[in-house]
Amino acid sequence: MDLGASAATNNNNNAGVLAVIPSPLTTLSDDLKAERLLIGSEVEALRQLHSNITDDFDNLARITWISRHKQLIFDRLLNSDPTVAPENCCQWFTRLEEAAFVDAHKRLGYHYATFVAIFDILRNAPRSVAEILNTAEQLPDSEEIAWFVYSVIYGSCVFPRDERYVLDLMAHLIDMQMATPSVADPRRVLRRGNVAFCRIYKLFTEGLLPSKVFLTAALHDPIMFLLSQDELYLDIDPAKSAYHFSAEERRRRFGEDETSFSYQLKLADHRQTIVKKLKILAQKFIDGILSAMSCFPSSLSWLVRHLHTVLLERKCVSRGEAALICIDLIFTNFLCPALANPEVLGIISDTPVGFIARFNLMQIGQILQTLALSPYEQPPGHLADFYDQFDKASMSSIVSAILEAEIISLDDIIPNAVIDPTRAEIFERRVYLCSIHQTNVMKASLIQSNLSGITNSDIRERLKAHVTRLPEGRFDAILMSSANSSGEGSPIRSEGSPSNSSRRLKMFAGKVKNVAARGHQRLLNSSLSRNSMNKISEELEKISVEEDASVSFDIPELEVLVFESESALSADEPLGLLSEDKFMEAFGNKRHRKLNDSSTEKKTRFLTVTTESIVSDRTTDAASDCDDEDGADVAGSICSSLDEAEVLQNNNIEDSPQDIADEEDISTLPDDNLSDGLSARGSPSESGRDTPFSGAGLANDQNDDDGMNVSSVVGGEESVNPRVSIPSIPVTVRRANAAEGLEEKFGKFGIPSQQENRARYRDETHSLVSDSWSTDVVASDNEGPNTEAVNPGASVAPVNVCPSSAPSNALPNVATAQFSITRSFVDTKRKLRLVLSSVGKPQFSTSSSKKSDSSEATELNDFLKLLLAESINARDKTLCAQIREVLRCLAAFDSKSILRLLRSLKDELRKRTSYILYMQQSKLTLLQLRSHLQRAVNRIEREQSLTSECLVDVLVRFYLQKREVNVKQFVLEFQTAKAQDEKSELVANALSSLRSGTDPIWKYASLERMRYAELSLERSLIANVYISALYPNGDADIYRDNVFFTSLQKLASVITPDHHELRIPKRLRGECPWPSAQSEIGIINAYKSAKDKMACVARCCETIQNLIVISQPRGVANADDIIPVLVYVLIQANPPALLSNMQYITGFHAGRMEGEEAYCWTLFTSAIEFMKTLLHKHF
Repeated sequence: MDLGASAATNNNNNAGVLAVIPSPLTTLSDDLKAERLLIGSEVEALRQLHSNITDDFDNLARITWISRHKQLIFDRLLNSDPTVAPENCCQWFTRLEEAAFVDAHKRLGYHYATFVAIFDILRNAPRSVAEILNTAEQLPDSEEIAWFVYSVIYGSCVFPRDERYVLDLMAHLIDMQMATPSVADPRRVLRRGNVAFCRIYKLFTEGLLPSKVFLTAALHDPIMFLLSQDELYLDIDPAKSAYHFSAEERRRRFGEDETSFSYQLKLADHRQTIVKKLKILAQKFIDGILSAMSCFPSSLSWLVRHLHTVLLERKCVSRGEAALICIDLIFTNFLCPALANPEVLGIISDTPVGFIARFNLMQIGQILQTLALSPYEQPPGHLADFYDQFDKASMSSIVSAILEAEIISLDDIIPNAVIDPTRAEIFERRVYLCSIHQTNVMKASLIQSNLSGITNSDIRERLKAHVTRLPEGRFDAILMSSANSSGEGSPIRSEGSPSNSSRRLKMFAGKVKNVAARGHQRLLNSSLSRNSMNKISEELEKISVEEDASVSFDIPELEVLVFESESALSADEPLGLLSEDKFMEAFGNKRHRKLNDSSTEKKTRFLTVTTESIVSDRTTDAASDCDDEDGADVAGSICSSLDEAEVLQNNNIEDSPQDIADEEDISTLPDDNLSDGLSARGSPSESGRDTPFSGAGLANDQNDDDGMNVSSVVGGEESVNPRVSIPSIPVTVRRANAAEGLEEKFGKFGIPSQQENRARYRDETHSLVSDSWSTDVVASDNEGPNTEAVNPGASVAPVNVCPSSAPSNALPNVATAQFSITRSFVDTKRKLRLVLSSVGKPQFSTSSSKKSDSSEATELNDFLKLLLAESINARDKTLCAQIREVLRCLAAFDSKSILRLLRSLKDELRKRTSYILYMQQSKLTLLQLRSHLQRAVNRIEREQSLTSECLVDVLVRFYLQKREVNVKQFVLEFQTAKAQDEKSELVANALSSLRSGTDPIWKYASLERMRYAELSLERSLIANVYISALYPNGDADIYRDNVFFTSLQKLASVITPDHHELRIPKRLRGECPWPSAQSEIGIINAYKSAKDKMACVARCCETIQNLIVISQPRGVANADDIIPVLVYVLIQANPPALLSNMQYITGFHAGRMEGEEAYCWTLFTSAIEFMKTLLHKHF
């Protein structure tokens, strides 16, 4: 077939000369293609984001569960719990890291839905949970019940909603366990810490991120300053200060005779030294806490104020006693524990805290607590002179400021983290994670006696109904029976959650007890062998530990059940993936309600007008019903784009007689207004006639051309018929000032002149619809809900105008014809959009043969034939079929209809920009959500790493205690050694000997923990000989350091960044005096091992290098730039014992330096040598 000849023949029927294909058509095709590509890209990105977010939610839930249980194991080790010993801690951690997360329905069967329902009820009812905890205080496992509530029901408060719930829970526990007449001394209850409120409060403060931020801001710098001081016990009690030394050390310091005058004089001097140091240290802690009060957690402030208010309102205690209880809540239960153990909370990370330093931290905590209580309780008399040196109102003012603050709601204290366009929180927990043992804990907590204490009858009855559905006995036997009967293998959850539909089916199946379920229940209740029951893992169940068999711990593999929350299953469409139709329809409904609220008076006028006023009122009010008569385009945000869509749909552009291509001059009447006008003359049902809006064959709830829901109204009352999803057909009436008649634009449908036939419109028996029925179709294709008007008159058989005496069956035929035309128009528009959006702009320029006055129909026909030829050449069978189908559909339309078809595509394209912006803003929201999730994951992983490091430090302490003889021998040999090489060899040999031991403590330790154990072992070992290693020449080294320190102080007063000997370039002085670098090198004495000291030096040099890079355009820092700045930083920071530290690093770590570390060390030593030169010149 000669396609070129065929195309020329067809074009000759409609055109004659060659002309370039008009640009508007190709532009439309290119725009539709671009829109399709953009929407496809956005949809793919949104789906990938949702997939990543689902994985992040699952990952966050898993690592949170693992991290919290690691903290539980660590706490039990410190508290000498029989379930945990040094020999099995690493195995516990390994089992937690390898835990299998299993979909709970695979283990619990139809009991799955019961558990989910119980979890959801408890989570949303904090008061009922508080009542259960209060009643469960009499149970032996009340502590585990509190842990279950915090970690399982409220997910360890990772999400804002759970944090609000836990605060509400603690508020109710205060009412039940603190501010009640049955409690004689609430302060004693708080100090004992054996009630549910104290347990939940401890867990809450230890896991709350704002608490850790506040504690770090308040305590980090003072703690690092304390660790940098000399290794000396700072005991407040003067009677005990001398006894921290050994007998030999006491004789060396104070003398032989303890009763001699010289001994007492030296002891008094030592006491004054301790008091002086304690005062300096305590004042630094006071200043740090006061300066960080702006970071104090608002949730804790709210809880303290609530406690104080409730105690006073119920008159349980006096005002002073209430203040004391609040002080205990803040200092005794929050600040002081963090001060004594700062490593676990991340206040300090890479700095080990030795025995002496921890003792001194406890002394500081005691001072702070005494100062806080001083307005109500006087300090001991023998310490009065010491506390008189402080401002006694400094610490008590903290509590006073918290109590005097205004009480605000929990929603204001804990705002939503990430919200969607509807202002709803989307950073929400989706799953509950629960071990097998914890399911039994839950069952134990929901016994009849505990449930009877719930005051809310509805919650009580619902919980009772669910609890009765649970089987008898422990769930370990039940799960084994279920696993054996199902024949399932390892159900480890490896690819996230199942789809929402399968989850709903799962939930539904769990709620239905069919015959198979009853048979399964009989199987679950059957007897099990003891051997099979012993195989089930109860990871937290207490086990007895025998001292002689501590090595033979055998912890089974752990299995964690994953429950999908009911709220997560009931979620709507994923954010950003709302279909085009639903999005535009939803906005149309919103816009319709908005217009209804703003134009009630106008709609009332339409409901009461006569048939004559239907035309006249619409003509005069057209401008008021439209947003802009000129139809100006609006651009901007998604909201403005949505408004643009509405404006464009309501605009009435007056056509010009000289240019038929202009917009049709029509006014579109909403369906309900037309029906109201008809009912004013007489209901169509009463006259025996049906109209397209009287309910015959059409929906009663449709969308008008504004995208609004419009209900058809008959006789002034709304129809209650259900919605039918069909295209909307707005009725249009010609403007009174139009220049031409309707026949030209609407085919054979005629309408009499308004001036000549006004009397006929007043006739009650004359049908407006039958005599002057014209239809502009506004509909949406499958890809977009927007509607456009079309003139179907050219493709409809002639309809004779008849008087009101026409047969009653004539009008339904017209309605059917109009509906068929509408369907054809919508179908053709959808197919044409599909074709044009598939091809876009042609890949080459061409021309078609046509006359200069040919219509858009010919141009479109030629363009499609060109695309058809191109697709045939490319063997694109799918596109060929689509183009041929479009050509077939277009054959039924005249040129005017095709013109309106193209304009409809253009208008819909313009309106759909709001949908693209909706997806882009949804993507932004999802990106924010994912960023929030990743931050939460990083934070939990950091906490998990801190817990592992703290565990290894404690295990190293246990390990060295077992080898105390070897450690003492090493200390003795080190102190007697003279040469530096000999000391270095002793340290290396001791470390090698301790590493080679096969102690059961390290049997299950991972490679990462073993590496950190070596580092911790080196730190602990060198701490025993630190003074001897730092000052190998004793007092001579100390005196040298003091002289150097004093000289640097004098030099710092005269050296400035622009000093000619430093030669710091002007371009590098913008960050002067480089305080971050000074702070890094200023804490070098807080580290005891040579490796840690070298890391401190490297951080100082890296900080200077980074500051230099950002201060100059070229962004490169060389040694000539770094050394002058480093010299100035060292002079200004002036850390004590700087020369001894350099000597110490050289002796114990120089042989292990390489790469960047060696480069930094070269810079550091060069800077110190230059400082010596400066001192020699100036002093």
